[in-house]
Amino acid sequence: DPAGRPVSRAFVNEASLGLSGETVMRVGRTSKRIGPRLGFVAGAVGAILGHRPVDVAVEVDGSRVFEGPVSLLVAANGRFFGAGMRVAPGAVLDDGRLELVLVRGLSMPRLLVNLPSFYLGRHGRHPNVSFRAVRSVVVLPKEGSAPVEVDGEAVGGLPMRAEVVPGAIRVHAR
Repeated sequence: DPAGRPVSRAFVNEASLGLSGETVMRVGRTSKRIGPRLGFVAGAVGAILGHRPVDVAVEVDGSRVFEGPVSLLVAANGRFFGAGMRVAPGAVLDDGRLELVLVRGLSMPRLLVNLPSFYLGRHGRHPNVSFRAVRSVVVLPKEGSAPVEVDGEAVGGLPMRAEVVPGAIRVHAR
């Protein structure tokens, strides 16, 4: 949590860190005045302008898969976040897996140039972006920290663990 205490939270759509956490902290200040979509774009640009990648270790399903600087990491159940950003184009809500989107550390100019590709779902073409279907992900800070957000709400900082709980949510419709 913001005070540094461990907490457990459920999420439906996504849990993420880095640029998304920085963006969420900025969006609340602007989206009420200019609307959610433009508010998220403005928040993302502001976050990019002040962004520094965070040095982390990433473990997937119990195995370390990455160590180094990260600009964005998303554990997504759904395909979209940020008022229409298609961050996890391969995510499937009911497959029992999260789509892990890992954006290895990018400079501010590269992030700005590539921002439109995140809205279009084309960021996977970038060599510093990877996707992987996972059951769990643990992100440990090696140096520094990064803001964590869950379903659009700022919840604190690293470390972060996200895992699938199959069948945890039941939806009834008429």
